[in-house]
Amino acid sequence: MSEPRTAQDELFVQIRGYYVTRALLTLWRIGALDRALDDGHLDVGEFASERGHDVELLSALLNYLTTRGYFVAEQGGRFGLSQRGEASRAYFGYLPMLVGSYQPMFDGLEDVLTGALSYGDGVVRDGRERALGVRALEQNLLDSLLEVLDTLHFTKVVDLGSGSATLLCRICEPVAERRGIGIDIDATACREAESYVRKLGLDDRVSIVLGDMADAADLPVLGAGDVDLVVAMFVMHELLKQRGRAGVVACLSGIASALSDGGRLAMVEVSKPARYEATEQVFIPEYELVHDFSNQQLASKDEWHAMVAEAGLVVETVAPIGMCRAFCFVASAARMSDREPAREPETSAASGAG
Repeated sequence: MSEPRTAQDELFVQIRGYYVTRALLTLWRIGALDRALDDGHLDVGEFASERGHDVELLSALLNYLTTRGYFVAEQGGRFGLSQRGEASRAYFGYLPMLVGSYQPMFDGLEDVLTGALSYGDGVVRDGRERALGVRALEQNLLDSLLEVLDTLHFTKVVDLGSGSATLLCRICEPVAERRGIGIDIDATACREAESYVRKLGLDDRVSIVLGDMADAADLPVLGAGDVDLVVAMFVMHELLKQRGRAGVVACLSGIASALSDGGRLAMVEVSKPARYEATEQVFIPEYELVHDFSNQQLASKDEWHAMVAEAGLVVETVAPIGMCRAFCFVASAARMSDREPAREPETSAASGAG
């Protein structure tokens, strides 16, 4: 029987997590993880020579990750992914998405706390790392969402915060009758999305619009009341921080008005903890922390449900999505007689007021 961990051991476990994460993220950034995945192994000397890396230092990273169970040392200076490494391959995108993209902010955390730096003014998350991380995770995220959407009948779909338009194209491409509109506030993202749509040959069915989803009720593309499906994937929590609870409800009300008879909203979010206490829960505490420092705000599932109901939408389905603690509300516009009263949130902390 192993001896119980001491307080010192517990601290070392936390330190280990930092070094494992930094080592894996570095290998991801330089393409070494992809090489190991594609070739079945990584030849350190060959890779270091190609990329101009110090072979001894690269070997040190791989030796370390071997002791931590992600690689297996082979003969001839080769390293192969271990069983743990292979099992983790589908989730390596979390490294740039949750760590790499927020590194600029956390590197300057002491100055952020004093106000010498503030998010959006002097420090921002790394958009490229976030986009690449999300793209690496899309297979897990999108497949589970598409399973939910496949149960719905729709021909006209609007994607709020459409970004690269990957999701919108995945929705529209398989069904010739489907038409899609992507709305994003970022002009660069819109240009990249338009390029991606053209590359897939979908520009006759999918269009991209530069606009602010916060003003959904005023967007012409949502004004006809003929939208069968509105998708809002991981965007409402940004609106909650920037426009407050009232702004979210107003946006959702605009969506409700835009839906056709039988139309649906598919909203994907992560539920924040109901209270703060010591926990071994994975993912959520870290996910909330990076959002607290980047002008975003999570809410509990009950709080989201209350906002959806107040906007005149009725939640029909709550389905898990392929990311820890993420869920999808599928909601339809309610007739006045069917509207349910908004439930009290389960906690007053971070209710979104203001």
